[in-house]
Amino acid sequence: MIDSLDMMALGFRYAETKNTGRPPHNPSSMLMLYVYGYMNRIRSSRRLEAETYRNIEVMWLMKKVTPDDKTICNFRKDNAVSLKKVFREFSLWCSRQELFGKELIAVDGTKVRANSSRKSIHSQKYIEKKLDSIEKKISDFMNAQIEANDGKELSIVDPDARIMHQGGDGRNLDACYNVQSVVDSKHKLIVDFDVSTCPDDKDALSKMTESAKEIIGVSEITATADKGYYDGEDIEKCEQNGTTCYVPKVEKGRSAPNPKYAHENFKYNAENDCYICPEGVTLHARKPRKRKDGKFNRAYSNASACRRCQHYAQCTKDKYGRKISRTPYQETLDIVEARMNTDEGRRIYGERMKIVEHPFGTTKKIWGFGNYLCRTKEKTTAEQSLVFFAYNFRRVINIFKENGRNLIEVLQ
Repeated sequence: MIDSLDMMALGFRYAETKNTGRPPHNPSSMLMLYVYGYMNRIRSSRRLEAETYRNIEVMWLMKKVTPDDKTICNFRKDNAVSLKKVFREFSLWCSRQELFGKELIAVDGTKVRANSSRKSIHSQKYIEKKLDSIEKKISDFMNAQIEANDGKELSIVDPDARIMHQGGDGRNLDACYNVQSVVDSKHKLIVDFDVSTCPDDKDALSKMTESAKEIIGVSEITATADKGYYDGEDIEKCEQNGTTCYVPKVEKGRSAPNPKYAHENFKYNAENDCYICPEGVTLHARKPRKRKDGKFNRAYSNASACRRCQHYAQCTKDKYGRKISRTPYQETLDIVEARMNTDEGRRIYGERMKIVEHPFGTTKKIWGFGNYLCRTKEKTTAEQSLVFFAYNFRRVINIFKENGRNLIEVLQ
C-alpha cells in the first residue's frame, strides 16, 4: 500500500534525495515501520527501534535497516502534515474500491488525553495574578503564545491542550484534545477526522459531513449524530448543503413543572407569527434580539394572560409569565425533530452508536491509544492519523479476507 504512494507529492521530507552526501532513510520504509507499529500497538520510538533488532517481521520490512529512536521520532515530527495526507489518500482509495456505502455516515467526538498535566493549564486571569511570582517560568508563553491561542487557557507544557471533561459531562477534567470523526455505515471505516481544541462539538457537524462528501464523492448524504451536535445554525448549514440530519433535540432553558406545558406543546402559528399555549392562549411576538451571527431571536409571551391563568404555577416559575424563544433556525430544527419522531428516524439514530463508537472503542480501549505521546495540535494530528490509518487498514485486510478478494492484487 505504501509503495503505491507518491511520497514526493505528499510532501515527505527526504522523498527527493541529493546525489551527494550520505543518503537519508527512505521515508516509505519509515512510514511502514510506524504503520506496522501502530497496527501492533507499538508507537514509542524507542520500542520501534528495539523491534528492528528483535522482530523478524520488522527486519524483513525494513530490510535489516535499524534507524535509531531519534530518527524514528523525528520522522513523525517532521512529516506531521504529510501523515494526515496519507490517511486521506487511503480514504480516497477505499472510496474507489466501493468500501464506503455512501448513504449513511455518523459523526462523533471523543476526548484523548494530551501529553500534559491538568495542573499545567492555567487561565489568563490566574497567569496575570501570579505573573510576578512565576515570571521566569511563563514569560515566554505570555509574550509569544497567548495571543496565538484563544486567550482563555494556556498550558505551560502543551500550548494547544485544553481542559475538558474526558468521557463526557460529569467525568474528571483533564488536559485533552477533542477528536472528531466521521464514519461510514457500510464497513465502519473512518472517512475523515479532525483534532480540535474546542471542548464541545458545536459547529463540527457541517465541517465533518462536508469533508466526508468530498472524499466519498457524493453531493447528498444522510448523517446522524448525538445531541452534542444540536445547533440550529450548524444543522441548517448541513441541510442547505444536501446533508439530511438525524440529531436528537436538546431542550434549552428551564423545563415546565408540569410536562403538559413543555416547550413542544406550544404550537407555532406561522401565519400570525405567534404561539398557542396548551390552554389555547396566544403568546405574541416581542422585540427581537440580535445574535452574534447578525440574525435575530424572537421571544413570545403574554404576561397579562399568564397572571390570570389558573395553571400558572404548573407552567412556569417566572414572575413575568411564560416566555417561548424562537431562533432564526427553528423552522429547520422543527423539520429535523419531525424526522426524528418517525420510525425511520428512530431506526437511523439507533444505528449511530454501532457505527461511530466502534473505531473509538477499538483504538482507545482495546489498542490502548487513549493518550498522546506528542504535543501541539499539528503533531497530535499526525499521531491520530497513524492510529486511524492502522484501524482502517486492518479492517480493509479483514474485509477483503472475508469476501475472498486478493488485496495484494488490487494494490498492485
